[in-house]
Amino acid sequence: MPWQRTLWAMVAIQFINTMAFSVLSPIMPTANALVGRLVTRAERGTVYGITASAMFLGNSMGPLTGGAVAAAWGLRWVFVVTAAVLFLNLVWVYYSVDDKRVLDEAGGG
Repeated sequence: MPWQRTLWAMVAIQFINTMAFSVLSPIMPTANALVGRLVTRAERGTVYGITASAMFLGNSMGPLTGGAVAAAWGLRWVFVVTAAVLFLNLVWVYYSVDDKRVLDEAGGG
């Protein structure tokens, strides 16, 4: 059974999806700004390349992995696995990024 029964409901959902993406789209420039502050000039090109590669790898492997998880265990588990991956990423960033260095470089500390 589809979630939207009319064309206009589908258009509204797509509009909301597009607005949500426009809010999340500054992630890559923000990541690049963080890389620019934390990495030496000599290493910047390599780290920018790794950052972009990780972003595009996630964009291509995310739907594939989500589909495999949904096919194997059901749609609910896609959200559980996504939440777990995002939480692990939060913990990793929290412990690996030196807040004091970022604040000092930005002039806020």
